This record gives sequence, structure tokens and C-alpha cells, in this order.
Amino acid sequence: MMKALPTAVAALLGLSTLALSPSARAGWVEYDRDENMTQYYESAIKKKGAIASVTVMSDAKFPVEVEPGQSFKSVVITAEFDCDKRLGRDLTYTFKSGSMGAGTNVPVKEVADKQWDSAPLSTESDPARYAIWKIACGKK
Repeated sequence: MMKALPTAVAALLGLSTLALSPSARAGWVEYDRDENMTQYYESAIKKKGAIASVTVMSDAKFPVEVEPGQSFKSVVITAEFDCDKRLGRDLTYTFKSGSMGAGTNVPVKEVADKQWDSAPLSTESDPARYAIWKIACGKK
């Protein structure tokens, strides 16, 4: 999920371990957490053939500054995954001023390039993207 993102955004989306637990918010399921960030996916995953679509949200405890005077607390990402080929692509990013996707939109340059990954996902190549590919595609 991280292509050419600003450093602050890359830090926001960094993941470590995969830990599944239900979120207190309806529809969102927590799948990772660290000292500043909680990662969620929307439980309504859509699948058509080998392609799975999922919405992911990163929610920060503290505002993440993109540039001086401009920060966000959450980012909502729409992604697609080719379950057979282990590839993914990001379709949209929406940066929000509030927690859990609330608040106003924060204007950030477009970071979703909509291009499929150039190599199959793995824990070594991109642990965060691989973790959500496994969830979206129903892999163990």
C-alpha cells in the first residue's frame, strides 16, 4: 500500500504484527496496532472472481503532520487485490482531520497510483500489504 508516500504517511501506514480483534466501531475490524497507530479493515470485503476489494483505515492517536500547519489523524484507503497472483493496487486515499475517518478532508497530493504491484506480495516484500491481501483473499 505504500508507493511514493510522504515520510509522515509512510510512518502512519507502517505495520508490524498481524493481530485480529473486533473493533468497537461497527463494520471496522482491527488487525494491527502500535504505539501511535491502529489499523482496521472494513468487514464488507467484495470479491468478484479472483479480485477482492477492501477498504482499510489507519487511525493515529496523535496528528500526523504532512507539512507545516497541515496534519491528519486518519487515512482511508480503497485497495484491490488479485488473490491468484498475490498482487495489489491502491485506488483511493482519503486523509481526514479526525479519528476513525471523521472530520474534514485534508488536502494531500494524490498518492494512489492505481497500478498493480510489479511482484507478488510476501512478508518480506511488503508485510503490511501482504497482511491485508491475506485478509481480503481469505488466506490463512
